Amino acid sequence: MLQENRSDKFKNVKLEKLIFQRRLFIALGFVAIAFLFTLFKLHQLTITEYSTLLSSSQDNQLRISAVLAPRGLIKDRNGIILARNDPYWSLTYTPELAENQEYVFNWLLENNFLDQIKLGDLKALILRGLSFSTFPVAVLSEEQTAIFAVNRYKLAGLDVSENLYRHYPYGPITAHVIGYVGAIAPEDNTRLDLTNYLMDTRVGRNGLEYYQEKLLHGDFGRSAVIVNSRGRVIRDFNIQSDEELATGSIIDNIPPVDGESIELTLDIHLQELAYSLLEGLRGAVVAIKPKTGEILVLASSPTFDPNPFSLGISQSEFDLLLYDDSRPLYSRATSGTYPPGSTIKPFLALAALELNLIDQETTHFCSGSYSLPENDHQYRDWLETGHGNVSLSRSIAQSCDVFYYNLATDLGIENISSFLRQFGFGSNLEFGIGVTQTGVLPSVEWKRDYFSNPSDQTWFPGETVITGIGQGYFSATPLQIAVAGSILANRGTYVPPKLINGVMDVMGNYRTIASGEGYTLDINNEHFETVFNAMDMVTHSNIGSAYSIFSDDEHNVIGKTGTAQVISIGQDEEYIEEDIDENLRDHGLFFGFAPMEDPEILVLAIIENSGSGSRFAAPIVKEVIDSYFEDLSSDEEEVLALNYAR
Repeated sequence: MLQENRSDKFKNVKLEKLIFQRRLFIALGFVAIAFLFTLFKLHQLTITEYSTLLSSSQDNQLRISAVLAPRGLIKDRNGIILARNDPYWSLTYTPELAENQEYVFNWLLENNFLDQIKLGDLKALILRGLSFSTFPVAVLSEEQTAIFAVNRYKLAGLDVSENLYRHYPYGPITAHVIGYVGAIAPEDNTRLDLTNYLMDTRVGRNGLEYYQEKLLHGDFGRSAVIVNSRGRVIRDFNIQSDEELATGSIIDNIPPVDGESIELTLDIHLQELAYSLLEGLRGAVVAIKPKTGEILVLASSPTFDPNPFSLGISQSEFDLLLYDDSRPLYSRATSGTYPPGSTIKPFLALAALELNLIDQETTHFCSGSYSLPENDHQYRDWLETGHGNVSLSRSIAQSCDVFYYNLATDLGIENISSFLRQFGFGSNLEFGIGVTQTGVLPSVEWKRDYFSNPSDQTWFPGETVITGIGQGYFSATPLQIAVAGSILANRGTYVPPKLINGVMDVMGNYRTIASGEGYTLDINNEHFETVFNAMDMVTHSNIGSAYSIFSDDEHNVIGKTGTAQVISIGQDEEYIEEDIDENLRDHGLFFGFAPMEDPEILVLAIIENSGSGSRFAAPIVKEVIDSYFEDLSSDEEEVLALNYAR
């Protein structure tokens, strides 16, 4: 009975089929759910969350870096490179990538990549910056680069990159014109758009590098590379924008845009010559083409080497330059102010001719001194025995002081001031590297404004007397005197000085930089001829103050010597050079232009504490002018050779 029931149970096929179908439907349900879940996750990973996951992946694998733009080149008028960009290896540190910061810092110290002071500076930078910022650590030698390469696998956070540093092939002889570059400073926030600069970008700190920063600085690019855990690049990726990165679009990189290159009016051959002539002296040399205003030479001595600034110098190294008694950082050519001395005499003679106070036949007797009416104070001539009866021509040729004491008294300080202002004295000169010092063109109004004490504001007749020989309150920069001389050489036409001939962009497009607006003075040309003939006697007459220097002149140079007192000598005292401290001795000046009939070049030299202008200044001017006419312009092969050699 029991066996029969069991058999019936096993033979219930319908029931077994039903059970099987139920189990199958349940299994298929689970499979379907799993399949749908897989499809959902696949959609989520590949479409919905793709951008987020891609960014996360790229953050982990990509190394995004800026590509620095090379600064524009600076060249002289012949294409000779005066400032360029040379490569160097730089060690950088990114805190976010570091696994053990203390280990990294200790390794840098132990292997002499940093000292404690520089490590402290690096830590201070990191505190002020962001963890994902990249900070400059050190400039590497070839040996240091090799040491790091061997140890790189254990120094996560450190990296080596190839950068460019600013190099000045002619170093000290262009320092005061071109300037130098340095680290970004707080004051740069107001003058520069720092969104286009990186933390370790070097910016212009002086000279052309400073004043033409916006031209010379380019636009940095951006690139990305895939690196492995050891920092090795395994694939280049270049991204163009944050938007394209977010959407996963990988395309070409943004290349950096080089800064624009500047072509100067400077002639580096003449500049080199001027510095060789200034060696061991304190002073300045300026050379200008009067017709165009192009500055050929702008030399200041002593000078300094700007190259160390490119990679950074210590504060102690900078202090050595800053507090040097000879002031090598100081541009005497544009910022030094000196009494113009007797170089002013041709201008006063021209003023007196224009105002009909004298003619070329006028004479004054020189006994060796001059006194104002009802005043026993003696204003001495440089020649103690006097010059006797002196005509206008002889007054300039022999630089007779007494003649100009008389002339200044007759002209009056207001006529002197207003006439000389037309020649640029007392004015700012802007020419590409900022403005010059204004100097002092004395007048009644100037003295009233300058002094706060009413008792000091009165203008005295004796102050007019000494203004007539370029002394007293009167002061000017070498560039101002050279510009005034250029207006004289041009017979009253002022062409503003210029240092930049043109600018070339990265595509090779060149644009000329025009001179500023000039003017022509309404002065009788015959009066210019009278003054020029007198200046010709300075260099070509045996009574001229510079005749011994120009006796063999082949270029028809005319000019004027000058001696500028540094200290006053009392009425009962005598000027004996040997008994006076060197820094208190007279300055020597000379300016000359050639040829007289159609001037192509004007050169001014001022040598501090050198005595008469014929001693050092005039010989320097002659050599520069002689070299100019020897045609030192460079041909293409020479330019290539010079650029390669340096």
